[in-house]
Amino acid sequence: MKALIVYGTKSGTTEKCAQKIKAAMASEAIDVLDIRKFKDKDLAAYDTVVAGTSVYMGRINSRLKRFLVQNSPALQGKQLHLFVCCMAQGEEGVAELQKHVPEGLFKHATQVMQLGCEANYERLNPLYRSIMKKIVTEQKPQMGLHEQEIVAFAQKVMATA
Repeated sequence: MKALIVYGTKSGTTEKCAQKIKAAMASEAIDVLDIRKFKDKDLAAYDTVVAGTSVYMGRINSRLKRFLVQNSPALQGKQLHLFVCCMAQGEEGVAELQKHVPEGLFKHATQVMQLGCEANYERLNPLYRSIMKKIVTEQKPQMGLHEQEIVAFAQKVMATA
């Protein structure tokens, strides 16, 4: 099995989660790639694709969304696993992702999970930093990556590969 973990991130949380997924998969046949560097990759080289994104202000990473839309036919022929890192927890977080993924592709995915969130203020511009601080203060969301869910997610990727 050759797998690609491709992610879009704003503050680094989704990247951190992607690296944790790879570590839990414990295989050398896995490439982890920021969507900004995807241009030269060929999806034909992969049997399994794991795609992850953050949600900010109700939107997923625009580059990752474009990747999913443009590569939908190719992704339909692969094992596909989706994850999201956002403040909306569990099924609510999955529903946020579902709004932005092509319906057929979302249904094709073997698994879709919300794997936690973090507030990395230092990586946000002043406007986003201010908004995030206000949301965290007012809504008090559950913060942090869900380590057990990440391991379970990675194990399912390996089991279905």
